[in-house]
Parts: sequence; structure tokens; C-alpha cells
Amino acid sequence: MKFGILSLFAAAVVALTGCRSDLYYQNQAVEEARNYLLENAPELDIAQREFVRFNSPVFLFEPENNASGGDLVYQSGQICVTWIIPGKEDVYMVVGFSDSRMVGWSPNRLVRKQFPQKDVIVSNAVNAARNYVYQNLYTNLPVDMANQIRFTPPEIFYSSFKPETPFGATREEKELILKQLNSKTQFAMRWTWPDNSGNYVVVIGYAPQGRGVEGFAVNSAGIYSADELTGFIGEKFSNGDE
Repeated sequence: MKFGILSLFAAAVVALTGCRSDLYYQNQAVEEARNYLLENAPELDIAQREFVRFNSPVFLFEPENNASGGDLVYQSGQICVTWIIPGKEDVYMVVGFSDSRMVGWSPNRLVRKQFPQKDVIVSNAVNAARNYVYQNLYTNLPVDMANQIRFTPPEIFYSSFKPETPFGATREEKELILKQLNSKTQFAMRWTWPDNSGNYVVVIGYAPQGRGVEGFAVNSAGIYSADELTGFIGEKFSNGDE
């Protein structure tokens, strides 16, 4: 298997058509992969097994060697349902074969593989953003955008949005939160709407200064037009940035 660095962040496949049944098949595949991993990784301790049970995986995609171009929805290949488990140097990938809808996907084998630490840090940050969308925006998105977020990596930018504070917080609590955030670096993770309408799903968060996106925590998320992003999106983040 050959997985490029960017593939660690998410599968390079976009399901742009279909219905909510796509999400059903994808979630079903995740459960099968989760059970397969837990059955075949006896070295995991209790805390690591609980992490697998209750955390979303990353999807990796490697197209079939002879796959033709065209609509990626119907392109077959190896899809790995992947967990980056705290305390383990290896990334755990449950390998299966299907098209990107994941109808009929089933576990074939468990692969343990090491990736550069910088790639793992970015992947963890993207997963934090993606999980926030799952919990707060996912049911409000059309299926093409939901799949776009689930299967493709976002663009990551330095940004300067006004930070949000929790509803109901006292004035003193808000001032403390803002003081803490002002000492950190803000990033925006942006997914483009697949119909090219000029809209984006954007997740905004913060990480400690000088550490790239390591420790990234979400502050807010929403659906923005291109005009609404003007003046708030800065330079693009590079994985080599410190």
C-alpha cells in the first residue's frame, strides 16, 4: 500500500452525489472496523481500547491501480479506517476494499504503520475540527457537503476572527477566556462547498503560539460566504510552520 502524506488527513475521495444512505454505510463500516481492530490488537490497554470505542477515525483511500478517471463516487480502491491512538507510535489502519460509498466494505487486515509526527499533529487537529462539525453542524448539511467534510482534508489558514465566549459566562469569565485566547494562534480550517456556490464550512480554533496546530482546540464553526471571509483569512498554513 502506498499512502501519501496528505492521505493521513483524510481520504482523497469525494462523494458528491447520493443520499443519507451513504452516511449509513460509512458509519456501518466504521463499526465493523472498530470491532475488528479491538479483536486483533490485544496490546492495547483499557484506556486505548476506550479511545477506539468512543472516537471517530480518519479515512485513508488508495485507488485501484487500474482505476479510470471520472466520478470518484464510483472509483474502487482500498479504504483504511484509521485511528491515531494516544500512547501508540503506530497508526492503526483497518484495511478493506470498496468504492467510496463503502457499500459492502468489510475488514481485510489490520496494519500498524508509523507516520511523521508533524503529519499526526495536523491529522489530530483536523479530526478535532471534523468532530466539532459532526456534533454541531452535520445534520444541517446536505449529503454532498457532509461527505466532503468526512472524506477530504480542509485548507488550513492563519486567521483573525473575533473569538466567541460561552453563552451565559460572566463578564469576568469572558475576560479571562479572551485573555487566554489572545495569547494563542488562531487557525481557520475551510472546506469548500462541492457545488462551487462560493460557500464554505469553516472551523475556527486556537493553538499555543510557536507550535503550529499542535494542541488545536475549536472555538466556533459556521457556514460562510466568500465575502464574509474577506479580511479574516490570512496566509495558508504549511505543515512545516512552527
